[in-house]
Amino acid sequence: MYFQRVKKMNFRNDLATKIALIDNELLKYLQQIQQDCPPQLYESLEYSLFPGGKRLRPVILLAVCEALGGRTEDALPFACALEIIHNYSLTHDDLPCMDDDDMRRGKPSNHKVFGEAMAILAGDGLLNLAYEIMAEFCSNNPNPNFLRAMAKIAKNAGVTGMVGGQALDIQQSADLRLIHENKTAKLFISAFAAGALCANNTGSIDFFENLGLNFGLAFQIMDDIDDGQSSSESELAVPLDDAAKMLQTLENSEFLQALLEYIFKGRE
Repeated sequence: MYFQRVKKMNFRNDLATKIALIDNELLKYLQQIQQDCPPQLYESLEYSLFPGGKRLRPVILLAVCEALGGRTEDALPFACALEIIHNYSLTHDDLPCMDDDDMRRGKPSNHKVFGEAMAILAGDGLLNLAYEIMAEFCSNNPNPNFLRAMAKIAKNAGVTGMVGGQALDIQQSADLRLIHENKTAKLFISAFAAGALCANNTGSIDFFENLGLNFGLAFQIMDDIDDGQSSSESELAVPLDDAAKMLQTLENSEFLQALLEYIFKGRE
């Protein structure tokens, strides 16, 4: 169930290479602003970005672009921007007025180290940095599909996407699936759709958005199961099966299929 075993490639090496590429580029972007950024704010920004998690969203964006014959260098700014947006959201979500989490990735949350005010500013700074990165790339590379990729990321991160999902979550005013669709899945939708757009593949954006939705829902349900919350394996099966079937119809998707197996390993 869920996926077919993929043995045609050295997946772990390819994954490590992509993560290293993303980390190196993120560090470059930070270093470009270091001289003009207040020192403590810079430390707070760096603390939120490093060390990172699995870097799933940017890895997916790069992999989709590559699978469709696009250039990694075209996708990389958008991949980094998406990861920066994700980390801004974590920095804000951890605040006492939001999800009130003291730990993140095995270390104290940003606000526990730098204070709530600086954590808020760090999140604001990360969000703006993400848009600076995409806007600068688009201004230097006049391709309407790059602008469309930026617009997808911006919309899915905003009030009709991730931010809206967080609002629904803290108000407890919507069903759980709607919260998951917005708070979690919208950034995965961005990864798949923006990756396709960076490869100038405009004819199947709906396919990639639906793939991102199923992937994101499965990821959140798995996370809830691991945290001992109400979601069940039966709830996981539907979006995970759908994502796996969609990936199997996509040419050159061996890496993405292996990534699905890597994330949901042991749940067959």
